[in-house]
Amino acid sequence: MRPLFTLSLILTLCVNIFFANAITPCYEKLSLKEVNLSEDEIDDIVNEALKTFNVPGASISLVFKDQTLFSKGYGLRDMVTKLPVTEHTLFPIASCTKAFTATLLAQLVDEGKVAFDDPVKKYIPEFYLVDDERTELLTIRDLIAHRTGMARHDPIWYFSDLAKDRLLEILKNLEPACNLRENFQYNNLMYTVAAMVAEKVTGESWEALISSRLLNPLKMENSTTSLEILKEKSDFSSPHAELYGVLSEIPFRDPAVASPGGGLISNAIEMANWLKVQLGEGLFGKEAIINPHTLKEMHVEQMPLSSPVFNEHITGYGLGWFLGNYRNHDLICHSGEIDGFSSDVALLAQKKIGLVILANSSSDGRYLVSAIRNQIFDKIINAYDINWKSKFYAMKNKVKRHQWDNLELLAKCWNTPCLEPLEIFNGSYNHPAYGTLEVKIEDNMLLAFFGKLATPLFYKEENVFLGLCPELLIYGASPIIEFKFNRDVNGLIDTFDVPFEGFRCAKPITFRRS
Repeated sequence: MRPLFTLSLILTLCVNIFFANAITPCYEKLSLKEVNLSEDEIDDIVNEALKTFNVPGASISLVFKDQTLFSKGYGLRDMVTKLPVTEHTLFPIASCTKAFTATLLAQLVDEGKVAFDDPVKKYIPEFYLVDDERTELLTIRDLIAHRTGMARHDPIWYFSDLAKDRLLEILKNLEPACNLRENFQYNNLMYTVAAMVAEKVTGESWEALISSRLLNPLKMENSTTSLEILKEKSDFSSPHAELYGVLSEIPFRDPAVASPGGGLISNAIEMANWLKVQLGEGLFGKEAIINPHTLKEMHVEQMPLSSPVFNEHITGYGLGWFLGNYRNHDLICHSGEIDGFSSDVALLAQKKIGLVILANSSSDGRYLVSAIRNQIFDKIINAYDINWKSKFYAMKNKVKRHQWDNLELLAKCWNTPCLEPLEIFNGSYNHPAYGTLEVKIEDNMLLAFFGKLATPLFYKEENVFLGLCPELLIYGASPIIEFKFNRDVNGLIDTFDVPFEGFRCAKPITFRRS
C-alpha cells in the first residue's frame, strides 16, 4: 500500500501546483534592459551632469509600468559634512507639489464633494478679486489650471511672512495680468486658494489632507510638508546656489502661505510610488487613489501656452501638470524650483515610463534636471541626435553672461552722483496689497526696504535707480532691478515703481507715497 499512497500523494501535489500556477500570475521583475538602459549609462549621465552644471548632488528614480527599475543618489547632500546623497535623501520638490494638491481636489470631485467647474465663491463666500466678473466666475478648474489671469505676485509672500488668514484680504487688491481664461498665468497663490477650498469642504488642513489622502496610502512615510520635521530626519539635503560665481550653501526657504503650490518634501524612492499612480490609472498596487477617468482629465490640456517656456516641449497645462510632446511621445511633466533645490517629474505615458530627478541647487539645478531627463528619455526612445548637456550648458552660460553684463552696468552707476538731493526720494510708499516700502538715506546712500528685501539704490538717470537683489541669483537670474520714482503734476515725487513682475513682462507694482 505504501507505494500506491506515495504515488497518490505525488500526483495530488502535482495537481495542486499546476492549478496554483494556473490561477496565480507570475510577477516578473523587470530590468533596465526593458527600456534600453543600463546602470552604468545612468551613472555616467548623472555624474557628468553634476560636474558640468556645478551641482553638489542629485537623486533619481525610473519607473516602468508598475515597477521601480532604478533608484539611486549621486554626489553630496552638502558641502560641509560631505555625506552622500542616497535614494532616501529628502529634497523639497517645490512646484512638483502642485500635482498633489490638484489630485487632492480631484479626490473630492470623485467623492461628489466639489466639482471642478464649481465657482470658488460657492465654498469661500469671502473670496474677492479686484473685478466682480472674475470673482463670480472663477472656478476650481481655473485655479489649478493657471487660467485665472492673475499675475504671480510671488514677492508678496517671498519677501514677507504672509499669513494664510490675510491672503483673501490681499487678493482683492492685486491687479490681474489679463482677462479670465485669456492667457496662461502661472500662479502659486491660486493653488493656496484651491487648498482653502479643500479645507472648507473637509474641515481639515491642507497638510493633514495631503498626509492622510496621499502620502500615507502611497507609503511615502518620510515625505512631509514641514521643514521642521525635515530637519529632524537623518538623511536630507541642504540647499545650494551659485552666488557671484561661487557655489554656496544657502538658507532653507519655507514657502509657508504658498505651500500648496510648492511645499512638499520627498525623496526619489518614495516619489516613484507617485509615478506609479500616474502610470497605473490611479491605482497604487490594488488601492484606488483616484478614479481613472478623473486622472485622465488631469492629464488633458485645460490651458494652452501662448509662448515658449523653459521646456521647449511644453504646449499646455492640465490640472497640476504641464503637457506637451517629447519627440513624438506624449509628455506629462512638472518642474520645481525653490531656494537651493530643483526638481523634475516627467512621464512618457504611452510608454509607461516615469522619471523623477531631485537636485540640491536652484541656480543651476534646472539645467541639470532637464539635461538628465532628456538624455535618459533619448536612450529609452533610441534618439541620439541632440547633445542635451551642451545645449543646456550654453543656455546656462548665456544667462551667466547676462548677469555679469548687468553687474557691469551697476558698477558704472556705483559712484554716479544723483543730480538731485536724496531727501526728495526719502519716505514711506504704500500699496494696498503689498504693504509698505521704505526708502531711507544711510551714509549718503538711498536704500529701499520691503519686508525681508533690503537693497541699496544706485543712481542711473533721472528718477531711475538700480537695486541689487541677491535673492534673484539663487534662481540664476540677474540680481539687478530697475526702480523708478514718478512725479505728480507739481513735480513732486509721489509714486515708486518696482518691477517685481517685470522679468515676466507684467506691469510694475506702484507704491504710493504716504
